[in-house]
Amino acid sequence: MATKKIGPALLFDKLWKEIGIKDVIEKFARQRRFEFSLERIIFGTVLHRLFSPGSDRAAEKWLGDYRIARVDKIPLRHFYRALAWLGEALPEGSHPPGYRKDVIAEELFFRRKDLFAQLNLVFFDF
Repeated sequence: MATKKIGPALLFDKLWKEIGIKDVIEKFARQRRFEFSLERIIFGTVLHRLFSPGSDRAAEKWLGDYRIARVDKIPLRHFYRALAWLGEALPEGSHPPGYRKDVIAEELFFRRKDLFAQLNLVFFDF
C-alpha cells in the first residue's frame, strides 16, 4: 500500500480558494474547452514550485507523492498545455497588454482591493 502526503495540499488549497485564485482561473478557463482540470494542474504546479522548485516534468513526478483532489495521474502534456495557456500572449490592443497570467494577477488584485486600501509597495516579477 502506497502512502500519500496531504499536509501542504490541504493548507494551500484552503488559502488558494480563500484568495480567489481558483475562481479567477476557472472564470478565464471557461473561454476554452480543456479536457482536463486546468485550475487543478496550475494549483499542483504552484504547490510544487513552493515546496520543491523544478521543471514541469519534476512537478508531475513530485505530485505523485501527494494526495490532491482531482490531480491524479495527469499526463505531462497537460502540464505543458496549462502553463502555455498562462503564458499565452493577449490579442493586440488588449488592456492590460501582456499575457494571460497578467490578466489573472490584475483580477486577483482588484478582488482584494477595497475603496480605502492604500497601495504602498508593489513587487514585479517578470
